[in-house]
Amino acid sequence: MITQSYKGTPNDYIEAAKMDGATDLWIIFKIMIPLNKSAISIVSLFTFIGIWDNFMWPLIVMKDYNKMPLSVLLASFNHEYGAYIGPILAGSVIQTIPMVILFLIFRKYFLQGISITLK
Repeated sequence: MITQSYKGTPNDYIEAAKMDGATDLWIIFKIMIPLNKSAISIVSLFTFIGIWDNFMWPLIVMKDYNKMPLSVLLASFNHEYGAYIGPILAGSVIQTIPMVILFLIFRKYFLQGISITLK
């Protein structure tokens, strides 16, 4: 998605910056990244959610309860204490808070990226 976003950026911006004497780093940080903020924010949000909700690998590798991610800890807690639904639901709410906060921070760019891809 990021590759297509960078390929879709007009070359006129890059050529104009080179004519003004801009270096490659200046072109990347001052032209390309601001023009592609929406794609970068969408990919970073999806990557964070994928890593945050990773379940299988920590379940296989981790044996110490103090080092387990919250999703694996909630599943093991549910397995051992299935009758206590309140703490499991509270842990689920706590687990979703960082994803909701990141979405609220990046929602402007997220919605821009979705509207660009739907055109």
